[in-house]
Amino acid sequence: MLCRRRVLHLMLATGGLFGASLGAPSNEVSSAGAAGPPLITTSLIRVAFSSPSQGVGLFQTERARRDGAGRVSCTLYTRPTGNGGVSFGARGAVLAHTNCANGAAFSTLGFDKGGVLFAYGPGLRVSANRGRTWSTALLPGGTAALAGTGASTWALTTSCHAGAQSCRLTLSCTTDGGRSWTRAPEQPPDHTISSFAALGAEHGSSSLMAAAPDGTLMLALPERPVSATGPIPPRVLVERLNPRAGTWQVTKVSCASGGFGAELSVAPDGSAWLACGSEPGAGAQVKSLARTPGNGMDWHTIVAACVPGPGCHDTMPLSGYLDGLYALNSQTAFYIGDRSSLTATFNGGRSWRTWPRIGGSDAGTTEVTFVNQTDGWAIAQAPFSGGAALWVTHDGGREWARS
Repeated sequence: MLCRRRVLHLMLATGGLFGASLGAPSNEVSSAGAAGPPLITTSLIRVAFSSPSQGVGLFQTERARRDGAGRVSCTLYTRPTGNGGVSFGARGAVLAHTNCANGAAFSTLGFDKGGVLFAYGPGLRVSANRGRTWSTALLPGGTAALAGTGASTWALTTSCHAGAQSCRLTLSCTTDGGRSWTRAPEQPPDHTISSFAALGAEHGSSSLMAAAPDGTLMLALPERPVSATGPIPPRVLVERLNPRAGTWQVTKVSCASGGFGAELSVAPDGSAWLACGSEPGAGAQVKSLARTPGNGMDWHTIVAACVPGPGCHDTMPLSGYLDGLYALNSQTAFYIGDRSSLTATFNGGRSWRTWPRIGGSDAGTTEVTFVNQTDGWAIAQAPFSGGAALWVTHDGGREWARS
């Protein structure tokens, strides 16, 4: 199915709309006065790479008074790298200024096949020069997911607020690198999800959409309770858009308590993975895993949702939370999350390996991504400090080193 270009749903503005490049700390924090110089913390939030060497990092700088009084401010911006993340260059145009209270205004970065860079979740910005300047896309609601199929890039947006029983999804697409967008003529058949799932996706803790190499678009939408007080069904609706027929097919997949976290990832070989987590608590979460060889319809449970013990074996690690999944091929996948170490399987989910130095129960991991079958990166939070460290692999994720 082609992304038809008929009705525009965006307006463009130059990156200067959101501020100029950051300089040294300025008078905006000079009110610290007798409290001394401001406390400034800069953290790497996300990375995106278009090759093993060329990429961009998303950074957040937080400024606060050392005595804890007064306001706290956060600034989001990107910096390019030409050496695989060993170092990052000059700061680009500011993406957003916030009060740091409600999470980052942008939670994810990604390149399309033409090298256009997207920053999204819940906002949406587009850059044709690796973040030096940005254009803003005024799509309806917040951006919950982005995926590319051939020359098209698809955006899943939702207008939602905390506590809403259901939130409506809208699918839009662009074929010109994000300069113009259209509402997709074939909308998802089930286009409502809970506010918990919608807001989690907007802030990067759930992956609701992915694209297969053959152009198929897949959505993983946690099934909603029958009533506001009803239990969360342990199922996810996997909706698959046939690129040739332009029609949707829907499959129900058993997936723990999917409403608390569903992560969909499609590997370059076409195999699709779906991981889910139960309600998290005390640093632990029951997780489950299902996989399909590529058609998106015949899902098989690889790891059942159960607490390790008699009658429950070969589970995913109970410790840590599930906030992201990356499938590298039909046998290899990684997941990350708050209070989770980087965790991977190399045998299709039958057993799992963790790297305690990358993340850990006192901090966690915020991203894992690959640019090919060997070169990948992971971001681990630093315990207690609020900082982050970039790790790199050149052997498909078996060995990792600090970048």
